[in-house]
Amino acid sequence: MSGRALGRALLTLLLATGASAAPAPARASADLARGDPAARLLPQEHASDVWDLTVELDGGGWIVAQATVTNLGPGDGSGGVVGHVLEPDGTVHEFHKIRRAGAWQLSEGGRRLDLDAIVLDQSGPEAHLHVDKRRVDLDLRIGLGGARVWPKALTANDGAEHGFDLLALAAPVAGTLRTGDRPPRAVTGRAILTHRWTSVLEADLMDRRVELFAFQGDTGLYFTELASAGRPARRWLVVGREGRILASHEDVEASFRSGEGVRGPDRLEIDSPVALGSAELARVVLRDEPLSRAPWLVRVWLERLTRPRFVWSAAPFEFTVRDPAGGGKLRLAGKGLVDVARFDAGGLLPAIRWGE
Repeated sequence: MSGRALGRALLTLLLATGASAAPAPARASADLARGDPAARLLPQEHASDVWDLTVELDGGGWIVAQATVTNLGPGDGSGGVVGHVLEPDGTVHEFHKIRRAGAWQLSEGGRRLDLDAIVLDQSGPEAHLHVDKRRVDLDLRIGLGGARVWPKALTANDGAEHGFDLLALAAPVAGTLRTGDRPPRAVTGRAILTHRWTSVLEADLMDRRVELFAFQGDTGLYFTELASAGRPARRWLVVGREGRILASHEDVEASFRSGEGVRGPDRLEIDSPVALGSAELARVVLRDEPLSRAPWLVRVWLERLTRPRFVWSAAPFEFTVRDPAGGGKLRLAGKGLVDVARFDAGGLLPAIRWGE
């Protein structure tokens, strides 16, 4: 199909599905302070803002959600949220809502994303995620009173405009959750919330991103690695407790090690002046391809540029962390979560392998 014919097909598809041709939401100020959760709304055709929320629930289970404002695809200023509730028994409940420009609202200076059935509001001292879907009814409050931090070198790349902020680490979470036919229940836990923005495709910045989310009580550990062919890997490790950042370090050594046995779990080993330890990638709990929710023609068009794929694994961890405040050491151990994301372009590709 020629580019012109594909463009006509996409336009027909968008009109048939009631997509609005209204302009994107008003652009946010270019001088927003670091650590401000407001959308940057960069004007480039592949620009995007992405907020990732990862919640460990007391008693077991996780909630992972990603909110996006993007110019990628036909038109500018699409908004969407895709999330999953991961039950301790392996059951997964998905919720999502995706809207074209003009069919959703961005308010409070770019801090409140309203998709009707799903709202992410970061305009106050607590972030609020509200989901009202048939299979998932969720109302979460995430404390944002702790310190916010960002890496220095993690986002250095060929002049592209992009940034990454850690907005909350081991932040207290409380609310209610209903899944399927079960009655609503009160939930508590702790969360990691990040915000990244870029003027280019994430596929132009990295081939793979690895993230580790680990909690023990009111202490949290976050690690990320960005890997690209022909470039040194960039890594960042942060440890926080009770709203304070205990350590933030980019001089981190990390590697994957094969587990014992024929198909044993892989191990993520981390060594830094801040923390030493490992996490086992023990069991895949979720595989997700966000573009699978797009109409077929739109998906084919977008996958020429990028094909993001996410694999989440349960990750028992054990780390020894140096406590700068007290001069001693902290031992962290528990059941964490590891997300491996790939951004290759070019349509259908082989399945993700941990050792890649």
